[in-house]
Amino acid sequence: MQVRWFTDPACSWSWGAEPLLRRLLWEFDGELDFVWAMGGLARRYGSSYRDEEGAIGSGSDCFADLMSHWLNVAGHTGMPCDPRLWTANPIDSTFLACIAVEAASEQGWEAGYRYLRRVREGLFCERLKLDNRKALVAEAEAANLDRVRFEAAFDAPVLPQHLTRSPPKANGRAPFAGADNDAILPGRKRIAERASAADDPLPLKGLRVIDLTMGW
Repeated sequence: MQVRWFTDPACSWSWGAEPLLRRLLWEFDGELDFVWAMGGLARRYGSSYRDEEGAIGSGSDCFADLMSHWLNVAGHTGMPCDPRLWTANPIDSTFLACIAVEAASEQGWEAGYRYLRRVREGLFCERLKLDNRKALVAEAEAANLDRVRFEAAFDAPVLPQHLTRSPPKANGRAPFAGADNDAILPGRKRIAERASAADDPLPLKGLRVIDLTMGW
C-alpha cells in the first residue's frame, strides 16, 4: 500500500507526529511504500508572513509568534523543541528544505525519511539554519545518503510538483496519510470527529481506517 504523507520539515505539528510515524513504520514493517509530499510551509518568513490558524503574524514580529506556536505545539504533543531558533538563527524559508527532501527521496523513500528526520532534528533540537544549499547538502551526509546523487537531484531545474500547489490540509494539524482503499489517519482529531466533519479533506466512507491518534 502506498502512503502519501503531507508534511514540511519545519512544521511543528508534523514534528509532533513523529512518534505516530515511527509506530506506523513498526506496525506495518515492509508493507508500506511512502511518498513524502512536501507542503512548502513558507516561501519567506518575515514581516509579511501570516498563518491565521497558528496565530502567526498577528503581531509585529512573526518570529515571536513562531516561538509561541512551537511551545504550544510542544505542550500538546510532548515532542521536544528549541524555539530559540527563531531568535538566534531564524530560517528564511522552508522551500529549499522541502526540495532537499524530494531530492533525498530519489534514493528511495527510506532514504527520504532518514533525511527528513535529520533535518527536523536539526531545526527543532539543534537550532540549525537549514535553509541554504550548503547546510542542506551537509545533512545529506549525516543521513547516510549518496552525496553526489543527492546534489544532482537537488540542483535539477524542475521544481517538485508538490510545491506548486496547496496540498490537502489535515485539519491544519499533523499530517494524514491516505491510499486508494485504506486510510491511516494520524491527525490531531479522533476518527469519530473526522467522520462527522463535513469539511474534512479526506472522505472516510468505504475506507478501512487505522486510528493512530495520540489524543492531543
